[in-house]
Amino acid sequence: MSSSVDLKPAENLTQYLENYFEKPIRAAVIRISNESSFEVSDTVDKSSSFESDFEKIRQVLLASSEPAFVLVHDQNRNDLLQFISYVPESANVRNKMLYASSRSGLIRIVNMSKIDKSFFASTTEELSYKSFFDQITKETDSAPLRQDEKERQQVDESLQSSTSQKRSLVTGGIAMEINDDALEGIKKLRSVPQNTLLLFSVRDEVICLEDEKANIAASDVKSFFHPSEPRFGFYSQSKDEKLKNLFIYICPMQSSVKNRMVYSSCKLAFLNKVEEEFGVSIDGRLESNDSADCTEKEIFQALGLIDTSKESKESNARSGFSRPRPPRRR
Repeated sequence: MSSSVDLKPAENLTQYLENYFEKPIRAAVIRISNESSFEVSDTVDKSSSFESDFEKIRQVLLASSEPAFVLVHDQNRNDLLQFISYVPESANVRNKMLYASSRSGLIRIVNMSKIDKSFFASTTEELSYKSFFDQITKETDSAPLRQDEKERQQVDESLQSSTSQKRSLVTGGIAMEINDDALEGIKKLRSVPQNTLLLFSVRDEVICLEDEKANIAASDVKSFFHPSEPRFGFYSQSKDEKLKNLFIYICPMQSSVKNRMVYSSCKLAFLNKVEEEFGVSIDGRLESNDSADCTEKEIFQALGLIDTSKESKESNARSGFSRPRPPRRR
């Protein structure tokens, strides 16, 4: 299945998106119909309690093992929509892949300007009001808060007064942050020694520097990536005394759908921030579902450190058609 699937909106979805803020609907549950369109399968009406409305949404989602997207209208946050991606662990693999690959298509249909935050869940525990509430009230959003949000935010601030500063990264409707260690790691990319490998992971919507290794041979880079979780990596080499940085993205097939969604959603914005805000030159990219593909040859080719033209000619010569053999004598 391709990395991105574009499906059409069903008529009831199109109707919902027209002036949705004027409708008495708190949430529209969207599922994929016949692998061809996005359809509103259920709706939850508005009440005076946002939390009780969320509990109704939760019950609708938990009643089925099928994944779903949910658009939640929050009139107290500039009439924007909160975007929920729910892919239960009990869903079959085909459905998991279908929903993961079609998410960006639905966001384009809804229109990014209408989406406030994105929220991912794959377990009953993750699909809680507290988790949802914590996500939509991150500091990256300056929309006015409800009274219950203000009270909870005051408690959070008192508990986190000693937390280090983080830089926000908003991408695809997901409010990401980059912690201090990751920021320092990114800055080092402008002048790191040759054969340096930096690995980054995403934890609770925060991009973190997971590891920094020096004097790593290109043939050994693949051994430092996690076997079952996605990772971003930067590996440095030099040519003619000029530093060259390779961006590596390994997303194992056995990683969870939630992880694949999170990493793929923030990858481009993360790279743009590294290049544009920090002035780091990215000289090549290597992306795969298997770290075994991250060989010395592939690394050098991606960075333009070896001439592949001769090898290509030799390969073409070897793969030419052979003269057909004459028929055997009877």
